[in-house]
Amino acid sequence: DERFIELLDHPAVHPLVQYLMQNGSYQNEEPFIVTQFSARDPHPGVSAQQLHIDSRFPGPPYALMTIALWMLNDFTLESGATRLVPKSHLRSSYPENGVEYPDEIRAIAPAGSVLIYNGSTWHGGGAKLLDLERWSVIVSYARWFVKPAFDMTQNTPPDLYAKLTPERRELFGF
Repeated sequence: DERFIELLDHPAVHPLVQYLMQNGSYQNEEPFIVTQFSARDPHPGVSAQQLHIDSRFPGPPYALMTIALWMLNDFTLESGATRLVPKSHLRSSYPENGVEYPDEIRAIAPAGSVLIYNGSTWHGGGAKLLDLERWSVIVSYARWFVKPAFDMTQNTPPDLYAKLTPERRELFGF
C-alpha cells in the first residue's frame, strides 16, 4: 500500500541503513536496493520460527543485507516478539535447527518501534502464545548485486511508480 512507501527512506532509519549498506563498498558510496517489502502477522498458536539469516551468507565482514522491521502492534512475549542472537552476524555458520541459544534476546517494544539489524543476524519469530495481532512491515535492503526476493521493477504499478521520488525509484532498482 502506498501509505507505507515513506518507510523506505524514513529520516530516522535511512541514515543507519545507508551506513550499513554502504560501509565497506567502493568509497563507501555504492548503491543499495530494496529486495523485499512485505507485511506479516503470524497466525495465533504458531510455534517459534526456526532461527535463520536473511542474507543467505553467514559471517561476511560487512552487511550484505539490512532489515528494518517496523512494529505496527506491540511486540510482546505473548504475541511472539522476534528473537535475535546478538553478534551472530559475525559467525561464519548457520544456526542449528531446534537449538535455543543462551544469548538469545527478544525484541519487545511498543507499536511504532523499528528494529534494524544486519541480515546475517540469527533471528526468528517467537511462538505466538495469545490471539494478539503482531503486524509488522519488513523492508529488506541489500547491496546492489544481491538478487531481490521480489522484482520491484516488474511489479510496481505505474500509478505508484509515478508517485515515487528518484531516490525511491533507485531503491526499488529502477
